[in-house]
Amino acid sequence: MWKSPLFAEFLGTFFVILSGCGAIILNFSPLIVSLAFGSTVAMFILIFRKTSGAHFNPVVTLTFYLLNKITLQKSILFICMQFVGALLAMFILSCFRPHLSSYGSTHFNISTAFAFILETLFTFSLIMTILLSAANPSAPTPRAAFLIGLCVALCAYFGGPLSGASMNPARSLAPAMIEFNLQQQWLYIMAPSIAAFISAKAFTLLKGKV
Repeated sequence: MWKSPLFAEFLGTFFVILSGCGAIILNFSPLIVSLAFGSTVAMFILIFRKTSGAHFNPVVTLTFYLLNKITLQKSILFICMQFVGALLAMFILSCFRPHLSSYGSTHFNISTAFAFILETLFTFSLIMTILLSAANPSAPTPRAAFLIGLCVALCAYFGGPLSGASMNPARSLAPAMIEFNLQQQWLYIMAPSIAAFISAKAFTLLKGKV
């Protein structure tokens, strides 16, 4: 079971959400929250990159599918396990803190158009970092883990106060479902998904030059 790609996607996503949203619930500073997300992503890339590719994010899986690096069936299973992992993490956090009004869901306090652009750009930067550092199986895992974790942390730190800097539909939907507040969540599905298509196209154009 430990070597199962589906279990790897479930467990990696579970701990990313548990760590990052847990830091939010505990009212840690924005710097600590961003480091919680980034360092957990980096750690589980080191653990599971050889097992599943260490996606932990539906739009990363979507991008790899668009690039024909993963089958449709496997993509669907990965995405399902990512959402299950995220929901279980949020369920556990809600059990420990049952009376909170917010469990770390992402919201934007700027215009919808600006938030949409920012979420698209943040997700694009993350996916391109993944593709350029880790898409090649022979690329060194420690370097890929560091670069991807750093990208997550920086985007979360600078973009969190503006648009939420989710870059991951599972990360946004899971706490929003616990809060029963899905009003703005369409943006955190649509913008990252568009970024996945743009990233796949950009990487296709670049791969002969990098």
